[in-house]
Amino acid sequence: MTKTLQALSFALFLTSWKSGVGATTTQTTPMPAPAVACEGVNVVRGGSDCLYFETYSSTSVSERPTLLVVLRGDAPFNPPDYHYRWARVVSQMNADVIAIAMLRPGYADPAGHASTGNRGESIGDNYTPAVVDAIADATTALRARFHPARVIMAGHSGGAAISADIMGRRPGTADAALIVSCPCDVTKWRQHMRTMQGSTRPTQGSIWDTPVNAVSPVDVVNGVDVSARLSVMVGDHDDVAPPDLSREYRDRVLARGLSVVYAEVPNGGHEIFETSKVYLAASALVNAIR
Repeated sequence: MTKTLQALSFALFLTSWKSGVGATTTQTTPMPAPAVACEGVNVVRGGSDCLYFETYSSTSVSERPTLLVVLRGDAPFNPPDYHYRWARVVSQMNADVIAIAMLRPGYADPAGHASTGNRGESIGDNYTPAVVDAIADATTALRARFHPARVIMAGHSGGAAISADIMGRRPGTADAALIVSCPCDVTKWRQHMRTMQGSTRPTQGSIWDTPVNAVSPVDVVNGVDVSARLSVMVGDHDDVAPPDLSREYRDRVLARGLSVVYAEVPNGGHEIFETSKVYLAASALVNAIR
């Protein structure tokens, strides 16, 4: 834990240093970054960014398959790749599925593939309106590319928050979502992380006081399409995104009169994405909307 906290502190220092904190120059609003060229079969445009993805397909795929877009978590200290494994397994477990494992803006994988954009410091600052819209735009572009009969978002941790954000902020982008280990109330989650990290080294926990422009899933529930299917899962011993955060999201969905499948994995922690229960829930959602 000490190394983790030290890394977080250094990241905050580095960000402040790059921003010129304490400098005497006048702060100006930056101009939007120009769109970069997206070239290659494994890239798709999302807003002004170019997002990298890996594709996994069932043995047999029709002209109108199910398109599954998979997002992994924040990965503060290692490049993400487990969403690749997860997408491959789900495509193998089910017929007529094309699974797209996408790198969120600013992220890279162990092989050096990368999406353009701002990754942030893994403190909820990658759930911005721009990031949510970029992934929604990329998903819409993939829908046009693959001509699926239906689209499902699947996300873990920070990827779950973004998946839920898309369902509420950009209804119609996807027909369903599997939301796993979600920090669904971003404000409460950040307070929890500050308390958890600050209890051991208070100066380290202060990184969570840094303002962020995050879209919180609980705040966009009213935008979720009435026909959308939602499946929410969390480990009952998750100490990173505690179950209360997923329960609050579930309760707000139910208060709207919408249906949601909710499950807490017994003795499950934060890393439940690659477990049989989650794989089975993904298969159930795939087959429920055929």
